[in-house]
Amino acid sequence: TPNPNYYGYEAPGQPFLASVEFRYYDQAEQALQALQTGEVTGMANVPPNLLPTVLNTPNLNVFTARQPSYDIIFFNQTREELNFFQDKKVRQALMAGLNRQYIINTLFNGQALLATGPILPGSWAYSNNLQPIIYDPERAADLLTEAGWRYPAEALPGTASYVRQKDERVLAFTLTMPDTPQHRAIGAIILENWNALGIQVELTLVPPADIQSDYLVTREFEALYTTFTYLGMPDPDPYPLWHQTQAESGQNYSGFANTGISELIEQARVNNSIADRRGLYIAFQARFTDETPAILLWYPVYNYVVSDRVRGVRVGQFTDP
Repeated sequence: TPNPNYYGYEAPGQPFLASVEFRYYDQAEQALQALQTGEVTGMANVPPNLLPTVLNTPNLNVFTARQPSYDIIFFNQTREELNFFQDKKVRQALMAGLNRQYIINTLFNGQALLATGPILPGSWAYSNNLQPIIYDPERAADLLTEAGWRYPAEALPGTASYVRQKDERVLAFTLTMPDTPQHRAIGAIILENWNALGIQVELTLVPPADIQSDYLVTREFEALYTTFTYLGMPDPDPYPLWHQTQAESGQNYSGFANTGISELIEQARVNNSIADRRGLYIAFQARFTDETPAILLWYPVYNYVVSDRVRGVRVGQFTDP
């Protein structure tokens, strides 16, 4: 119920709502039915599979914002047998050879946005000059060739069944992912894209609850897909994930060590000027895009649907939905 001591009453007057009541449902479908029958006037976090129904229901308004997270693929750059991950051209090829937009369109019903950098859009530190890397398998193939990874002599042009080689080594690694239906579908497309480039990738599915403790913290992975969240973290500081001092025991799970990037985010962390910090973070994002230390996939979105009987709804930047 309204707080009679709220300071804002002096200017705009009394609130339109006499009370607000929260109701909880076991399934999203139940919540949507309650919305359609008028039992409730709003529904939080509409899942992608129900969004078409919501959009075709009259007298409902849908509000969308980016969630404070992104999906990411880390490359373990600390193992000698995986030293190809230390080559920027290989990492760039893996990025350019992945059709992220197709995955968003087919598996997320369009309800995600291509990631452009490790600082979330909408943040004061985000660089507006960033453009998403577009799927370009020809460029990806050229980058691998430039890096010295070539098809064996007996391979026929355009034959995807052969694996690229360099110095009698094959370009092969394992991608670890959470074992869920959606992740299995995502993994199948990733493997299809990368195998077509002559990269031998195998999928390892593990319980989602084990990703952090058994794989990220221990660095027991070759490549790993996960979701990184800034939930409740309004400051965009990327130091824990990308500073070289965090490679062994911090959150720099890739073991990425770049002195120039480390210096930028270290200076930004100790500077108390927002303007100076923003300049340092913009430079960091430009270098991050060039180095491609990991593959930033997409920013999930959050859909909130409200009856048009409710006025004055606004959705801003989320730090916690």
